[in-house]
Amino acid sequence: MLDSIIEQARLEPELQAEFEVVVVDNGLDDVTCLLMEDMCAAYPFISYVRRPHSVPMEESILAAKHFGRGDYLWTLGDDDALEQ
Repeated sequence: MLDSIIEQARLEPELQAEFEVVVVDNGLDDVTCLLMEDMCAAYPFISYVRRPHSVPMEESILAAKHFGRGDYLWTLGDDDALEQ
């Protein structure tokens, strides 16, 4: 999912200031944390929230709402992809 967003952001760089991606991680895998640290450093429109334990999807969505700075929230799963 992130790859599809990053690819579109590369195609239309002027849009990068218009959106934010908040990744909420249930903290189950340390490799995900390392990968997300690299992605956040490379792409300023991506932010990362790591939860200390697994929580229901509804709680992850509320965390994204809390940590996001925008006016709108669009929820996507890790297996979704954006098409141009």
